[in-house]
Amino acid sequence: MSRRIKLIILAIFLVLLAIPTVHFYLHWRPRNPLHFQLVNVEPPVAGDPRYARTARIVVHNTCGTPIHLEFSEVTNSDARGYGYGQIYPELRVGPHLEDTIVPSHGSVAMTSTWFLGVPGNTPPADDLKVKYTWNSDLKWRTRRLYQQLFDLAPNFFAGKLPAIVTDLDTTPLQGAVK
Repeated sequence: MSRRIKLIILAIFLVLLAIPTVHFYLHWRPRNPLHFQLVNVEPPVAGDPRYARTARIVVHNTCGTPIHLEFSEVTNSDARGYGYGQIYPELRVGPHLEDTIVPSHGSVAMTSTWFLGVPGNTPPADDLKVKYTWNSDLKWRTRRLYQQLFDLAPNFFAGKLPAIVTDLDTTPLQGAVK
């Protein structure tokens, strides 16, 4: 085989190897994939001593891969004592252990119940942040496969294999409190 043919085969092999590598790199951990937008905050229920208010929040996915949202909660930056709550999907029925999947370039409607303590407490819109844990679809599938293989592996592998960690991010809650 001539040298030219060998180089052409090597070039084709390297290009074919680069395609899944680039896909893996771009979809493993996209930068700032989710944006949380506050749509409205409903008035408190009369007579509720906790002064609970329900907030409607829309989660937007800005990247080209689906995102598995494991946990999200509304917090503030200076911890003034506001009891903000966890964010749940709007159509949640009963306790679900599944992640919320936000489709690529799509959005999901969610709610959060805030316990503000006293009437007149209004959360400052510029202080609100959302802390969330998430995985890209590729990373989530890899974690599932990894867990299945880990369950089948002999016990002496326990603690020796590296863990695939869930990503944790914080982003400002966009929108004004009404």
